[in-house]
Amino acid sequence: MPSYHGQYPKDYINEAIYRCWRGHGPASWGHFIIPETLLGPSPTSQSSMLVRLPPELLHSIFEYLDPFGKVCLSLACKHLLRVSCLANVKLPSAIKHRQLCPPSCIAMRTLLHLVLPVKPGGKPNRAVAVCSYC
Repeated sequence: MPSYHGQYPKDYINEAIYRCWRGHGPASWGHFIIPETLLGPSPTSQSSMLVRLPPELLHSIFEYLDPFGKVCLSLACKHLLRVSCLANVKLPSAIKHRQLCPPSCIAMRTLLHLVLPVKPGGKPNRAVAVCSYC
C-alpha cells in the first residue's frame, strides 16, 4: 500500500489493473474522455523541455506507460492532454462499474487516489468521488 497519498508501487498498480481487467472484463473499461472545453489553446511559451518535444515523440512516451500513468501524464498540462487524444487511453469506467459497486474495485480506488486533488498542505480533497452518472 502507499506510504503516503498518491504514491503506489508500480507492482501494486499493475496488480490493480490486472485484477480489474480479469475480474470485470474489458467491457468494464472505457476510453479516457476529455471535454472539448479543456482542449483549447495552451500558452505559447512552454517552460518544460518535455512539452517542447514533438507530438510524435510524446505519443511514443505514452505508449510505454500503463493506463494509469497515461492518465496522470495527460493531466499534467493542456498540451499533454491534447497529445493523449492520440494515445487511445483506456481505463476502468465508473459507469460500466456501476453494477459492480465502484468502491469495491481496487483499480477504481487506485485511479481515484492517483488523480485526487489535494488541499493546501497536501491533504486529500474529500469532496471528490467517482461519478458513475455522467
